[in-house]
Amino acid sequence: MKKKSFLLTLSIAVIILIIIVVYKSSATSNKETVYTGYVIDQMCGVMNKNAMKMGDNEKKADFTKNPEKHTNACNLMPSCGKSGYGISIKQANGNYKYFKFDEAGSKLAKSDIVDKTKKKDNISVNVTGVINKDTIKISKISEN
Repeated sequence: MKKKSFLLTLSIAVIILIIIVVYKSSATSNKETVYTGYVIDQMCGVMNKNAMKMGDNEKKADFTKNPEKHTNACNLMPSCGKSGYGISIKQANGNYKYFKFDEAGSKLAKSDIVDKTKKKDNISVNVTGVINKDTIKISKISEN
């Protein structure tokens, strides 16, 4: 009887383990998705504020609520640009969450958006990529 009980417990444990592994692998899908948001350098995006005040429209900017107020002048500052780039994406609660681009994505954002845009702020983009925790590995970026 003890042997049957042990085998039953072991079988249940194995089934639970399989369910956990399947759930985790589906939660971290490698399927690319298109995300829309605002390009912000990592220094400002991670801190959720500007490293320096770049103008009157940014003195009280809260990038979880108004990421469009971040300026391209800040993106172009050497210290900010060196930190890399990312995107603030609107969440279901109405606030924005910041996701860093990986190194290749930051280079793509700099060359295709930050260096070329004519906008001073409100730099809305679409990115195609895969989110892993707080980082997006992007394959494509375009300005809206």
